[in-house]
Amino acid sequence: MNLYRTQPLLLPVLPLLLSGIIVRCPLRWSQSNYVIQTNEAATGTIATLSTSGGQNVVYSLSADSAVGEFFQVTNNGELKALPGLKADTNTQYTLTVKASSDECEVRARVTVAVLRNLQPPVIRTGNLPVHTILSESHTIVYNA
Repeated sequence: MNLYRTQPLLLPVLPLLLSGIIVRCPLRWSQSNYVIQTNEAATGTIATLSTSGGQNVVYSLSADSAVGEFFQVTNNGELKALPGLKADTNTQYTLTVKASSDECEVRARVTVAVLRNLQPPVIRTGNLPVHTILSESHTIVYNA
């Protein structure tokens, strides 16, 4: 009994035809990773994200970015901080921003560091300045 074949096994050869065109995305971010610092009291535009190489580019937060309650990206690439952003629970947020054109889409990672505002507010009443100091234990001390 011969366990090995002495003749080569011939398999039918099927022609494989590839059709199509590989299209590379011309859209490029000006940076692949953005690092932005903002104050927790900031609202409105905190950065402008930009791309090149595409036409009719629309910017948006990717669906996997679960921070939509604190940030918004406008169609023209402005990253906005929304009211309610605080550094008490989280001092750093990571977003995925998507730029889409007619041809393709690209994504960039945006890290936003939120700085705490520990300076006491200065309240002016008339001509006399009143300094209000709010300590970490929420005790208010007035200095006239």
